[in-house]
Amino acid sequence: MFQSFTDRFVPNTKESAQIYRTRIGVLQGWVSITVNVVLFVLKLVIGIMAGAVSVIADAVHTLSDVISSAIVIWGFKQAQKPADKEHPYGHGRAEYIATLIIAILLCVAGIEFIEAAFKRIRNPQLIEVKWWMVIVLAATIALKEVTARYAKFLSSKVASGTLHADAWHHRTDAISSLLVVVAMIAGIYGYP
Repeated sequence: MFQSFTDRFVPNTKESAQIYRTRIGVLQGWVSITVNVVLFVLKLVIGIMAGAVSVIADAVHTLSDVISSAIVIWGFKQAQKPADKEHPYGHGRAEYIATLIIAILLCVAGIEFIEAAFKRIRNPQLIEVKWWMVIVLAATIALKEVTARYAKFLSSKVASGTLHADAWHHRTDAISSLLVVVAMIAGIYGYP
């Protein structure tokens, strides 16, 4: 499934390995941006309807992931640039810089989730949750996991640390959304 989708947008022609690698990285970046924008809208609507700050925060975090995806695109486009006077060995390290930035964003996101969890524990609130909201959010988790697996697939295809980091970023987003769904289900049963 992943291979046929990839081949549709990035056919493996006789272009150089570097150009193919760049096109794969850019494809993953745009797939991530598209998925994150769709998920942002879904989560924001559900969060507002339920009055759930945690879901709204998750929506905003998902929107911020667009920045991470843009960094993936930037890293791959910079890395393909040929050597010049200021960079006699080329720009290949730009991809490593993109990987580092994504790793830092993952750490920041982890710290934010821990902080939000402690705030919520100290100030519990009942939220109005409907089962359809839980089902839609569960679907967003599945979509995020598919996106993670696709990034991992592309990562192994072109041996990219940046895409591997992006895959983990999508997976941690799925896990954090899973925690939100668990909290929503608990809210349905009267737990704060």
